[in-house]
Amino acid sequence: MIKFFRNIRRSLLDRDRFSKYILYAIGEIILVVIGILIALQINNWNEERKANEKEVQLIEDLHNEFQKNYNELLVDIKRLETVEKSNNEILKLLQNPNPVISEIELNRLISKGLSTPTWNPSFFVMEELKNSGGFAKLNNTELKNTLLDWERYYSNLREVEGSISNAFDRSLIFLIGEAAARNIDAENEDFNVGRSILPKKNKDLLKDFRFENHIDDMYISSAHLLKTYYVARDKIEALLVLTKATEWYDFDASKTKTKATFRE
Repeated sequence: MIKFFRNIRRSLLDRDRFSKYILYAIGEIILVVIGILIALQINNWNEERKANEKEVQLIEDLHNEFQKNYNELLVDIKRLETVEKSNNEILKLLQNPNPVISEIELNRLISKGLSTPTWNPSFFVMEELKNSGGFAKLNNTELKNTLLDWERYYSNLREVEGSISNAFDRSLIFLIGEAAARNIDAENEDFNVGRSILPKKNKDLLKDFRFENHIDDMYISSAHLLKTYYVARDKIEALLVLTKATEWYDFDASKTKTKATFRE
């Protein structure tokens, strides 16, 4: 092809048709420029395609990470529901001047109520997204806003978790000084300590206002955290829906089309 154009150019010069040669030369330059522009456009398409493929993979990784965190959260919600219920039952016993409950049953309730099931999610992918600057480049505005909202909410959630942890510490210190802690531990399936042979009876705690205060503290703290976990569960469910969609883009610079397909 190049040889063909050279022959035409030589023919025009030989015939002294300089004006036509100029026009031909301009046309040749235009063709070269068009070729360069096409090459640049193809390169831009390829770069944009790679960027979108990377984003799709990142969103999929986010989905998998939040799915794992969600499953773990559901487990801790069930544990926290047990904590709240157990402390609520003890508070009801404390309202009764003559509560009917055995020593073993009371120890079992205290053991279930004296727990701090705190959720420890992983945010490796999200941190990597933020640190790499990819967060600001997310094409899905709704996903970006939902992730920002989640970050703010999670900071508040950690503060609430700290509240129940403090309540647990205060209750534990009290029980170590005022109760037969070994008998409480004996009702926990994870421990095999056996019951104490000392005469201390934990049913006496039901007549101690300090014990009531600590149980009330644990109940309020666990109820507050449980509500916080419920909201966190709902927010993660929304994120799982958003990160389940894979977005594909048409690379027309003047108009971007999005088609969402959902993975089962």
